[in-house]
Amino acid sequence: LRLVNTCRDEVCRPIVKLIDREFGLSFNIGGLGGLVNCGTTGFKAAMSHSPEFPCEINGGPPCREIACGALIAIKNDISRGGPVQDDADDLEYVLLKRKIAARVHSSAADGPSLVRVTKAAWRQSQRT
Repeated sequence: LRLVNTCRDEVCRPIVKLIDREFGLSFNIGGLGGLVNCGTTGFKAAMSHSPEFPCEINGGPPCREIACGALIAIKNDISRGGPVQDDADDLEYVLLKRKIAARVHSSAADGPSLVRVTKAAWRQSQRT
């Protein structure tokens, strides 16, 4: 699996397409200005897409078969309860989890459904 780190700017999209064409599909870990900000969860997600590593994140089911691995991890974290803890090594995940947790409330014993978490992520993406 190739990890690609470019700026999210549209000018960089042809570079990623060229890498994908020459070397096979890649996993994008880039951020503004090419800053890697995917954190530990992003790297776990990248590894889960590699055939050399099991496809599980935070004890969740195989992510290729169901949904985004980060959303599965957020659903599992919300289900366990407790406050969202800051983690300087995983800021992107913490910020996403904080925004989704504020939108998803569940009284079910196993927490919110993956569908509800995914819809909350989509609604959040529409705000930014």
